[in-house]
Amino acid sequence: MADGHSLAKIFLLVALVFFTLSIILSVASFFPVVTGTNQKNTVIDYSFRLSQNEVYRQGIGAFHGGENITVTIECPTSFTKNFSIVNSNSTIYSNALDQNITYSFTAGPNYDEVVFYSKASNASWVHLLATVEKPLVLYPFSWLAFSAKIMFLLSVGATLFILLKWAYPKLTEKLDGQLSSPSTSKTFRNRLLALLLLSLVLWLILLSVNTNPLATFNNWYTDHVRDSYVSSLFLKDGFSVFSQPLGTLASQDSSHYMFVTWPEMPHLYPLGSILLFLPFGTLLQNGLDPTLVHKLEIALFLIFAHICLYFFLNAFLKKNAHLFWKIVGLYIIYVSLVLYAAGGMYDSVAFLFALLGVTMFLSEHYDYFILFIGVSIFFKYQAGIFLLPLIIVGFMKVLEKNIFGSFIRNKAVISGIILLGISGFTAYLSAPFMMQTRTELVMNSVNAFAPHSQIPWYYQATGILITLAATVIYAAYMLNKNKFLSLSTIFLLLPSFIMPYFQYWYIPYVFIYALIPQCKKEVEVTILWLIFIILMLCFSGNPLQFFSSFRIISKI
Repeated sequence: MADGHSLAKIFLLVALVFFTLSIILSVASFFPVVTGTNQKNTVIDYSFRLSQNEVYRQGIGAFHGGENITVTIECPTSFTKNFSIVNSNSTIYSNALDQNITYSFTAGPNYDEVVFYSKASNASWVHLLATVEKPLVLYPFSWLAFSAKIMFLLSVGATLFILLKWAYPKLTEKLDGQLSSPSTSKTFRNRLLALLLLSLVLWLILLSVNTNPLATFNNWYTDHVRDSYVSSLFLKDGFSVFSQPLGTLASQDSSHYMFVTWPEMPHLYPLGSILLFLPFGTLLQNGLDPTLVHKLEIALFLIFAHICLYFFLNAFLKKNAHLFWKIVGLYIIYVSLVLYAAGGMYDSVAFLFALLGVTMFLSEHYDYFILFIGVSIFFKYQAGIFLLPLIIVGFMKVLEKNIFGSFIRNKAVISGIILLGISGFTAYLSAPFMMQTRTELVMNSVNAFAPHSQIPWYYQATGILITLAATVIYAAYMLNKNKFLSLSTIFLLLPSFIMPYFQYWYIPYVFIYALIPQCKKEVEVTILWLIFIILMLCFSGNPLQFFSSFRIISKI
């Protein structure tokens, strides 16, 4: 047995060496050499039909700052339209016009969008052309990219396989029991419930007096409006909403209420999101006041966010950890759940079922874990991306307990598998678009396979290598203490290094690992690592944001 463990450790070490080498080669593959000549690139060349009272937004991209951007608008038919160029900080240009226009500006370190709106009954086709002039950048080591990707995938697969095969017998031995122990007192639960109810009431009051037409606390977050419109399109176009760009479908549509963002993309969320927004989309198409409908949406998300907080904090705050780490954890989960629910993000719905799933996992009810995690992924793919280690182990435990052998009689397992299958099908339909991300839209600062659209290469390379080193050190530290967390952290490098962008509202799917039962020192080390990885994923645009990535309140 000892020889077997020694051999496994050697193979694991070799796999990690190749894993590290693949990251180094990949980072080197996009090392930039800036030339003295400028190059003009076309980032948007797209035609769409603008309908009366439709809002149409399209992202130009995120930039370092200093690039010369030219936007050209051409319309075969003359009609009056409002045209704006905006970013999260300001409006660069805004005007009502009925003629073609060419407008140039110098980009700042922001993400810029163009916005169209028309009240004209003869609103028609628009051709949008956007070009970016910037110094020509050469990548002399780009030939390393392909071999680095192959080595990365093989080494990650080998590392996870070795960890699973070697550590599986003891993989969940320290995960037995409830979410944590000892059990919480009734007084604690009542106080927590009272504080969360107070928070919810305050947010609902703020929401009721909010005059923003989109019901958010600024005009930047628009996901809930897009999702409401797409849900109504689903009744007309069916599963085409997952395989056809929204701009294409909207150009053929004449609905009462139309709101288009990310027109080059189809619906990038699972079928559950369609069903969630369908009642709101129906109300909008039947003429109900849009602001009222959007307030109802956000009110629902806020309610779900506070329910999530209750279940999460009821487990997290009674952990055996220093008060400082509990306060930091409270801040992270509150901000990432509640503030972004107020911004129109519905992740709290998916996260609630993920929490229930983790509860079932830790209490060894693996059949119900599959059900709840299937529901969670049915609403948001990110639950499946970040919780995949739990899913793999959960299915292995189901097979081990022979539950799967009688799955026809197990409604929980079969329901979970059906939901996972539906989500897999819609992901397959959208996959060609998910895998094609413009360079200007790469905003994950530790993406190891594409240059960041705003951060200089040396910042990105440093961030990637520090993230890799910190994670491997943490995984090695936890290997003999909590093999499940050691396995999970290595896996989390996969989406961290591949995803083109990471949003603040994805944080709960990562921070949920803080609920895994551990001793006091291990809990604190885990929370520290989770904070570090979240900071690195959220760090973008400016190196100072590494230390202030959680200034989310100012963004809502």
